[in-house]
Amino acid sequence: MRCLDLVDDWVQLARKSRYDANALAAALQISRSQLRRWFQEVCGSTPQEWLNEVRLWHALEMVCAGTPTKVVAAELNFGSASLFCRRYAVCSCQRLDPRGKPQRGAEPRGVDSRIRRCRPLLPVT
Repeated sequence: MRCLDLVDDWVQLARKSRYDANALAAALQISRSQLRRWFQEVCGSTPQEWLNEVRLWHALEMVCAGTPTKVVAAELNFGSASLFCRRYAVCSCQRLDPRGKPQRGAEPRGVDSRIRRCRPLLPVT
C-alpha cells in the first residue's frame, strides 16, 4: 500500500475514474480493500466519500463558471440534474434556480474544508 503514497495527482485520478472507487482501485491496480484501508489510514474516510466530495467540488466550480446543471450532472456522473441539485443543496444549504445558478451567495460553505482534511491527496495551491 505504500506505493499509494507515491501517487502525485489524486484529483486527476478521481476525474479519470469518473468518481468511482472501484474504477479508482482498478486504475491503481490494487484491490478495493487495499484502497479502502489506505484511505481510512490517511484520510479517515472511505475512498467513495472522498471521491464524492471531490466530485461535488468540481461540480460547484462548474456551476459558478456558468455551466448548466444538466451538463454538470452528465459530465460528472451524477445520474441526473435533480440528483446533483439535491446534493448541492444538502452540502451548501443553498438552492439552485431553474437555470442552475445558486440562489444565495457565491459559494457553498464547508465543502473546501471537508475536502482539504485529506491534504496528502490534493495538489499544493
